Amino acid sequence: MRIPKSLLNFAILLTLPGLAISQRLWAQSTPDTIKARLVGQPLFLRGCWGDDKLKFDADGRPQSDYKIVSFTESAIDVRSAKVSGDRLQVTGQRVGLEFVNGNPQRIDIKGRGYDGKITIDVRGAAGGDLDKALDAIFAPDVASLLPTLPDYWRGYVAKHLSATPADADETSGPGARSAIKGAGQQLRVGGAVTRPVVVSSAQPDFTETARLSKFSGNVLVYLWVLEDGSPSHLRIVRPAGLGLDEKAIEAVSKYQFKPATKDGVPVVVELYIDVNFKLF
Repeated sequence: MRIPKSLLNFAILLTLPGLAISQRLWAQSTPDTIKARLVGQPLFLRGCWGDDKLKFDADGRPQSDYKIVSFTESAIDVRSAKVSGDRLQVTGQRVGLEFVNGNPQRIDIKGRGYDGKITIDVRGAAGGDLDKALDAIFAPDVASLLPTLPDYWRGYVAKHLSATPADADETSGPGARSAIKGAGQQLRVGGAVTRPVVVSSAQPDFTETARLSKFSGNVLVYLWVLEDGSPSHLRIVRPAGLGLDEKAIEAVSKYQFKPATKDGVPVVVELYIDVNFKLF
């Protein structure tokens, strides 16, 4: 039987609103789906927020200017996630990353006078859909943070902490050059190329996170020493974690050198500096 075109159009109009309703219902976040996504997962706070009481709107935008810390100080273990109307309340434990023999280990950040408890409040999710906010607040792994990490971290994370290492981004090992702007102009010490000499250095600071955990370690930093003796192109080769890597970069960036020379002329060379963090 042939259906008149006018009736066919009418049937389509009746079907489309129902389809839209089913899609909206499917998009809504339920307490069970939220718990499955958050509780017990090895998550990171995407914005690397250092405060322990955090509030966000329905789009996952922070409602205050929270301090920013290293991603190695801003992991979280979610213990509970409760939905009430248009409000989501999350509680969890702040977690840090320590690197032991190059392997990242998640540890609870807590110590004397600090329990590491985090509370997160998300309000105003229209229709109960919290996916947008959750995507903005939580990252499922370190690789998801890669686009927002400082340059000195990206090579190491891309090579060692991603499921699919990015060869073109390798800037964290001996001779690593390919992704560094201007690569090729730096030389290696040896033969006619003299070694640069440290004229002045800076002591790195401990992070409070490392102090709480009584954590010590070494950070190996790759850099160029320019013709004027200043450091440039700093990269993390071997991290320690708990925010110490950023402190190492900060300290080495303040170094001043007597530049390397070749045939008596100052040249750019690559160098490695081992920064030691030790509590006494």
